[in-house]
Amino acid sequence: MIVRFFKSGISRGEAPINYLLGSTNHQGDRRIEAPEVLEGIPELTVDLINGIQRKHKYASGCLAFRAEDQCTREELHNIINKFKSVVAPGLSPDSINSLFVLHREPPDKKTGLAGFHIHFILPMVQLDGVNAGKRWNPHPPGKESIEIMSLFTSTTNHEMDWKQVQPNPLRVNIDSFWKKTAGQSINRKADLLKHELEIGVSSGQLKDRDQLCSFIANDLGLTITRKGNDYLSVKFPGTSKAIRLKGPLFEQVTNYERLAAPNSQKNRSV
Repeated sequence: MIVRFFKSGISRGEAPINYLLGSTNHQGDRRIEAPEVLEGIPELTVDLINGIQRKHKYASGCLAFRAEDQCTREELHNIINKFKSVVAPGLSPDSINSLFVLHREPPDKKTGLAGFHIHFILPMVQLDGVNAGKRWNPHPPGKESIEIMSLFTSTTNHEMDWKQVQPNPLRVNIDSFWKKTAGQSINRKADLLKHELEIGVSSGQLKDRDQLCSFIANDLGLTITRKGNDYLSVKFPGTSKAIRLKGPLFEQVTNYERLAAPNSQKNRSV
């Protein structure tokens, strides 16, 4: 199991909720099972988000589980409760609103086991007491928040006797990527994104276009608006128009292993 926070949170509440409860995933493929609300009331979460007048309205992300990370429904709810206590230390359950939605993944062809992930939406506002209406950030920027989530992940995997997750080199400097793109023109952002993806392919971390799309959407938190045979259209948070990415890196038929071969000895990393 691993925790991921997305770079999102400035849209109206309908956008993330419609995706979480929709019948297709971020790549436009139909889900194998309908999403299941594990905790929360979607309509209430939407209303709370839309009632926040600040730019950053909510935090979102997912708890991702591998196929071998099997557990009971009671254990799953215990993990959710522990997660909430970590992101909202000192706050009572009634002080925050949260929505947790289960998405199942296709079964592994060898084992027959299916992985799954639980998306969460956390409106960034306190609901009761003297701080009612004040801002609350479950995942403040900085090294400390990253370390806290890493500790929560390691502790949970240890308690559940699950294999520890090895850090993905592509995720190490995602914050650095966002710092580089801050305040840049849309064309400059596109160049920086291409460079980041080229590193992922040349280092062997991204092995095909599906993995590349997953990294763009799930790790970087960008929105893929359209996929063509020879291009991807991607939208950055807070922008009204998508950018079209073209070239061998984004073509459906590209063999990423061959594409990476000329650079394979450079040992490049993010």
